[in-house]
Amino acid sequence: MADTHPQTAAKADKPQGVALPIAIKLALLLLLASLVPLTISTVLNGRRGLHTVEATALHGLELLASVTATEIDRLILDIGNLQSLMSRSDTVVVFCAATPEHRNLHLPGVQRMLDNIKATNPDIASAFVTDADGIGIASTSENNVGQDLNFRKYMQAALRGERYTSEVLVGKTTGRPGIYFSGPVRDEEDTVVGTLVIKLAGERIHAICNSADVGGTGFVSLTDRLGIILANPNPDTLYRSLAPLDESLRSQVDAETRYGLDRIESIGLDPGLARKLMDADARGSESFVVPQTGETMIVSYAPMVHRDWVVSVVKPRSDFDRPLRQLQRQQQLSLVLLGILAAVAGVLLSKHFVRPIQRLTDAALRLAQGDYSVRAPSATHDEVGQLTNAFNDMVPQLEQRAQMANALRVAEEIQQGLLPSEVPDIDGLDIAGLNVPADETGGDYYDYLDLRQWMPGTVAVAVGDITGHGIPAALLMCTARSLLRARATPPGPLPEFIAGVNNPLYHDTPASRFMTLMVAVLERPNRRLRLVSAGHDPVIVYDPDEDKVFEIEGHDIPLGIQPDWEFTETVYNELPPRAVLLFGTDGIWETRRPNEGDLYEKAPLHDILRQHHHDDANTIVNVILQDLYAFRGGEDQPQLDDITIVVVKLTPETDNLSNPV
Repeated sequence: MADTHPQTAAKADKPQGVALPIAIKLALLLLLASLVPLTISTVLNGRRGLHTVEATALHGLELLASVTATEIDRLILDIGNLQSLMSRSDTVVVFCAATPEHRNLHLPGVQRMLDNIKATNPDIASAFVTDADGIGIASTSENNVGQDLNFRKYMQAALRGERYTSEVLVGKTTGRPGIYFSGPVRDEEDTVVGTLVIKLAGERIHAICNSADVGGTGFVSLTDRLGIILANPNPDTLYRSLAPLDESLRSQVDAETRYGLDRIESIGLDPGLARKLMDADARGSESFVVPQTGETMIVSYAPMVHRDWVVSVVKPRSDFDRPLRQLQRQQQLSLVLLGILAAVAGVLLSKHFVRPIQRLTDAALRLAQGDYSVRAPSATHDEVGQLTNAFNDMVPQLEQRAQMANALRVAEEIQQGLLPSEVPDIDGLDIAGLNVPADETGGDYYDYLDLRQWMPGTVAVAVGDITGHGIPAALLMCTARSLLRARATPPGPLPEFIAGVNNPLYHDTPASRFMTLMVAVLERPNRRLRLVSAGHDPVIVYDPDEDKVFEIEGHDIPLGIQPDWEFTETVYNELPPRAVLLFGTDGIWETRRPNEGDLYEKAPLHDILRQHHHDDANTIVNVILQDLYAFRGGEDQPQLDDITIVVVKLTPETDNLSNPV
């Protein structure tokens, strides 16, 4: 009988003969290359030199953009630090905290300080102080004294107690740009008693950009994240956008308030390039063509750190090409010879080397698209042929793994869908639960059984733990859930209810599998808790009024071990009025530190209940989970067992708000 198995067929197609290793083939190729005249080697080095020169030039422009951005950043940081230092000086604090009738006594000292700072720092256009109402009371410019500046964002932020750095603002009367650094002045009681504002002269930003040594006809430009040009040697481009602004971007800037313009015009740059500059998060380079002249330009850019601006260095492509053309002309004759030899060598060698690799590449692309029937033809005896054979042997294994992974994803979705999607809305109870399986599927189970139809204000909480985890535990969990749900309504005696789950589970599960289960019925009106525990850990109860933690436990064996077991009910009357109940599985307290370290145990749970009993149940659940992650060394560390947490809080009933418990 013919063997039609694909792996067998692939092996049968393997060519027989003496394998010539690819290393020998490369050695022959290198031998051929060594016979090429020295002039060819010189040309190759020249071509590498061309790329190196170009890459170096681009790197230099990017570095220049980065250095310029750093210099502007340093200026912004220095002025911001100066503003912060001045706002905390005793002279300014006493001046702002003084009553209006006593303020004139301190005015000369403040005025001298403002004038000295402006005189010694040419970067500062002005500095002024306002009172707690945003009215100027001292300034290096008389125009600010008595002026109400509350309409400015930088003043509003400072009066709220925040430090603020404005965008570039252009004076309506002077037409001069500036950046405002504002912050609160606080008295000894930390009350905002005024503000101190420093205006950085916008010309200083322009000077930094213009002083950059670009060379040739290049220049430096500064734009913000909306693509608006803030600095450029061509004044006609200032405060225009790189590309036309859409309505969403136009609405983010008040052209009249910020720049004294009716609207933001555009210089017509390509929108794609404009977006790259606006979104730049690291330095880089791009090229573009000037529509008016057709000239190709290179733009290298670098984002700033302390302002959301981007520095761009623009230079014509011709400035790059000029030194390269001379080197290219010197190599033209050698390049012709190299082209002839390369063509001959390519014809002779490309078919031999490229074809099997291309076939393997095509097969890999088909495999990446999900075609598991693909096989790559093996036609060589070297390492490429061995790689092809290994690829053909690998494809069926990948198909099997893909099918298994898909099945696990479906199983995970089904199992997670079986857990409760919403919490019963019962007056006086705050309930939250969470399940984190160790694998794609798990053996933990929790559920809420709403019993209000038969017993007002009553809910049953079920928490179970199947031995082990993974697919077998998940299947047993689904069986147990079905049995519980089938017997949940109408409710009967708890022992009979659990026995009705135990007997079928015993007959339907292997001897090595069993399930611990806690079913607790909480009657909110009389604060009574009835439970049956089939080998499950006790309920942890915290009483905030007594600051006491205690446990309520049952005494029965796990489900699936012995049929016809007579289960007993534990009743706890009069739960504390503000009790917090914690149900869980041993995946919580048996969590280990990394490298098989100490167990988490239950003491940390007691501490969390004490510290967070005033929070809602969902918050308590998440705090416990995050504490478990931290204990085992992080959320990405291996989880050895399924984790289930259910928290139930007794809260005041809305019917009794006038008489809170």
